[in-house]
Amino acid sequence: MHVVCLGVVKKILMLWKGSFRVERRDVNNQKLNNRIIKNISDRLLSIKTYIPCDFVRKPRSLDELARWKATEYRLFLLYVGIVSIHSIVPKKLYQHFLSLSIAMTIYLSPNFRDLAEFAKLLMFKFVKDFGSLYGNHLISHNVHALIHLFDDYNNFGSLDSVSCFKFENYMGHLKKTCS
Repeated sequence: MHVVCLGVVKKILMLWKGSFRVERRDVNNQKLNNRIIKNISDRLLSIKTYIPCDFVRKPRSLDELARWKATEYRLFLLYVGIVSIHSIVPKKLYQHFLSLSIAMTIYLSPNFRDLAEFAKLLMFKFVKDFGSLYGNHLISHNVHALIHLFDDYNNFGSLDSVSCFKFENYMGHLKKTCS
């Protein structure tokens, strides 16, 4: 939840949108133009009605990115992002995002243990390519931590079994009992 969704996925989307502060003199070469951002937002909003009720939050526009919750970043990473950005963003950015999405799909499933080594390779490539795409100065602890998810998967099984999402989703129930 924190490393992947609120860390890396949020960072990528903010870099694409150009709303991530780059503190050095380095320029964000991966900032997408406003037309592309609008196209992605339009796609997200157009599939909103097709998202089943199993998902608590429906896709929102990238204009509201600063207010997205972790579940929205997860929805984007695992389900709607691949479709929303396909043929809109440059191919190298699409493939880079796709490698993160596939690796996380593997790590979140208890049924893909035989693909864990492949996910590990995808994550190493993702981190390496992150530096060349966005700049090594933007490889944060969260980006680096991705290469250690393989160890967590081996130690604990599916990362969904040790995720904070189930606790976060229970917060609403706790709030209602307190009021």
